[in-house]
Amino acid sequence: MKVVYNFIYSDSDGKIQEFKMPVGITEDIDTDTMYDLCLSYLEVGKVEGTPLHAVSTSGKYPNYCFTSTACDAECEACRKKKIDFSISKEEEKRYNYIYLGQFGKAGTFEIRYLYKSYILEAPALLTEKLIYDFKEEMNKKPDGIGWELLGVQLYKKEDIKADTSRMIWARVREENEERTSWIPALVTNNGKILSAIGELSNPDSESDTREFTDCPIEGYKIIKI
Repeated sequence: MKVVYNFIYSDSDGKIQEFKMPVGITEDIDTDTMYDLCLSYLEVGKVEGTPLHAVSTSGKYPNYCFTSTACDAECEACRKKKIDFSISKEEEKRYNYIYLGQFGKAGTFEIRYLYKSYILEAPALLTEKLIYDFKEEMNKKPDGIGWELLGVQLYKKEDIKADTSRMIWARVREENEERTSWIPALVTNNGKILSAIGELSNPDSESDTREFTDCPIEGYKIIKI
């Protein structure tokens, strides 16, 4: 019988992190075994950390605590307190969270890695949907069948880059024609000019583009963007 456990650990900066991993339940499973499983996972991923808890996603199976301090009932309240303690007010906003999934396949010693990013509100905790996303993504790959998800962990948390894209008008000319026309276009963060007819080349002169509020169509004006 395999049960998914949420392993919680403290990273090298003292921040609380977590990952999910299925565990084969036998009579020999105890706190020391679960601690070793967590530690081995971190070592394989070359992550420095101290195991704290293993919280079962099923109410039928026990939770395990690796800390030296006393825990509240079933570790769930303890887990909540530790996570809340590590969150400052500055972190209560949205970030780009990049997660790392590790996959293994029976009969091979190879480990495959898959990265997925999500824009989430802090603190972002691992969910069953996120776990399902990783499994589905691997199964979609041509050679993804047969790979079993070993665990998912937070790889990186990044600030969301501000969107500096803006609308403009661009003057275009069809090939071999003298007539020109103005069309709406979007200038992206990296400087590309995109439109309904595709990506546009750099304008020949500054007069070939204008701000979107400066409508080139006679008799019309832009009142709202």
